[in-house]
Amino acid sequence: MVDPISTPNMATGYSESEIFQKIQFLCAEGEKKYIDQDNQNAIPNYQQALDQIQLLPKKDTDLELQYKINLRITDIYIQHNEWSQANKFSPGDIKRMTGDESGALSDFATSLDMKLKSLDGDNLSIGDTYHKVGRTYFSQKEYNKALSICQKALKIRINKLGDCDLIVAQSYHNIGLAYNSPGMYNDAINMNKKSLEINLAKLGLLHRSTKQNNQVILMLQKAIDILTFNYGENHRNIANTYTEVATCYRHLHQDNLAANMRQKADSIRKDLQNSPH
Repeated sequence: MVDPISTPNMATGYSESEIFQKIQFLCAEGEKKYIDQDNQNAIPNYQQALDQIQLLPKKDTDLELQYKINLRITDIYIQHNEWSQANKFSPGDIKRMTGDESGALSDFATSLDMKLKSLDGDNLSIGDTYHKVGRTYFSQKEYNKALSICQKALKIRINKLGDCDLIVAQSYHNIGLAYNSPGMYNDAINMNKKSLEINLAKLGLLHRSTKQNNQVILMLQKAIDILTFNYGENHRNIANTYTEVATCYRHLHQDNLAANMRQKADSIRKDLQNSPH
């Protein structure tokens, strides 16, 4: 019996095993150049790897590898603001950025179908695509669909990352938004509280080094958004959080921003003092 793995491809003269080796070599070369920020020379390696994958029989095509290569090429083009090129490799994200929600949803659905066929059902990449589909449904005001899909993303993320990860907090927040829009406020508040608890817990683990202050600021701003959603604009915890943001900006020597945050905190505290008890 003829071994198809070692039999040369009639179009190329290479066997499947030799094509696999060439794909692996091209991907490795592309990764080296990408890490060295030699993006101009990384892209040809990735594109040649994709071309080689197309030479394989469909049953042997590595869909996960194709997806990873496409993501890498997209990332490079986005870094260089070459949106039309990026659109060829990650059309869903680009279409969503440009307001084509229907087109984005179609592309995300195609990506999800490909992943479900090639990856384990609880792979984080599948969770990420569920997340994108859910956000797109939310933008289209399809809140029930958004809720269902976001819950699928949450389940995968908790299973893989535990229930104290910032990505899990992101899912809780998205589910909160999906509950809030149709007026399911108690459920929305519950989800946002869970998101806030994770963000604040992570915040407490960070040190105030210069490199980490920017990350702390982002987390504190997220906390402010959730607190405002739950309690309105005037709450003592929001004032305290603005003070924390001011401290971070002070450590970064951004005195104007620090002063602005302190003014917001002082304004809230003043309003609270003047409000009837």
